[in-house]
Amino acid sequence: MPNGTDLTPFLDRGFAGMNFAPLNSLLYYHTEHDSYENISHTTMQHYIDQVGALVEQFVTDPRFSDVNAFKSERTGVYFTLPFGIMLLYSDHVAITISIILFILAGLALAICAKRKQIKIGKAMLWVLVLMGAMLISAGIGWGIGTIAFLPVNDLSSALALISIEMFIMWPSIGILLVLFGLLHRKLDRRFSRNEMVIGAITLLAILNVIITFVMVEATFLTSIPLALTLLCFLFSTIGAMRKRSALFYLTAAIPTLVVVTLLVPIIFTFTLALTIGGLAVIFLLFILMTISLPALWRGEDSNGVV
Repeated sequence: MPNGTDLTPFLDRGFAGMNFAPLNSLLYYHTEHDSYENISHTTMQHYIDQVGALVEQFVTDPRFSDVNAFKSERTGVYFTLPFGIMLLYSDHVAITISIILFILAGLALAICAKRKQIKIGKAMLWVLVLMGAMLISAGIGWGIGTIAFLPVNDLSSALALISIEMFIMWPSIGILLVLFGLLHRKLDRRFSRNEMVIGAITLLAILNVIITFVMVEATFLTSIPLALTLLCFLFSTIGAMRKRSALFYLTAAIPTLVVVTLLVPIIFTFTLALTIGGLAVIFLLFILMTISLPALWRGEDSNGVV
């Protein structure tokens, strides 16, 4: 993390370490209310579960007798799934995945264009529409965050805002989702379903490659929606699948469920870490990860091509 913590002096001396910080209940964190009476027993138990297991591993595994055991030139990509499942892979694997997905996205674009299922110009125009939607969403998030902080002039008013920020954030995201869906609905006569999906896949592939070389540990935010969209789009085009068929709902529901499962805890954590002032980042991330979902739920086009 870029901010200083109690671990910072040790990091400055060249020691490797792990940083733990509870993010919830900022009303107590480093304030006069941060007392023994307000200690969270669940947080303390969480610390014990994490640190206790780590200490046991470090003192019993011979690998950690080497002072350089924690030093590495590699970066790991990891994220959690429901039921305590953690996925972990190296930056080399992440780069390989990004390259493969970029090639597959290019093939999908080329094949659909060759089969005259899309017009490349319109697919690229949809890419620009989606980029505009992302930028406008980030701007709206910044505006809401700025307006929310206008009445804040002391610590008490800041803490009061923090206590209600979730009630501002979640309805705002709901409204954003509705507006994003209405955008698709408004333009569904100008763009086919294929053009919308291929446009979203193309943009995700480009952004995924950029993120790979800028912040490889965050590639799962784009690679997972991209991979699922590619796979489900392939299945949805097999046999000219019709709207409201079981396969149609399955190919639309699976990426939606997975993306929501990843996105909701991330948004919750970002809000705790950045407060409502980071709503621009949250809105941008929300649109980025859901960018292909409304198009996947769209049914058969008027020309009979799905």
